Amino acid sequence: MSLDFTSEQFVFLKSLKSLKHLEIGSCVNWFQSETDSESETQKQDNDLELNGDKNILKGAFKYLSELSGLESLRLIDITIDDSSSYLPIMLESLITLESLTIDNLKIEPSGMPSFFH
Repeated sequence: MSLDFTSEQFVFLKSLKSLKHLEIGSCVNWFQSETDSESETQKQDNDLELNGDKNILKGAFKYLSELSGLESLRLIDITIDDSSSYLPIMLESLITLESLTIDNLKIEPSGMPSFFH
């Protein structure tokens, strides 16, 4: 049985500040929340291009970015597409991260400019 959690269901991470190791499976729903409209997503992408500020992170990315003591992170089932701009900003904020493992990574053609710039 596969459980696909939405990004908003990761709010509990805020209470795990001392967490050192984390493994999360099925990250496929993280990049687009159910409440995002296309114009809202475009505005957020423009904000990212202008300031790259971690304060605009939301959902799972916001909560993960606040795990200041995290040393290892394993993410499973990620698709990089044109709505994946939050991932690099979140990873940059994890300054104690020593190990990052990404399993089953799929990069869509639309994700090349937003992720690898």
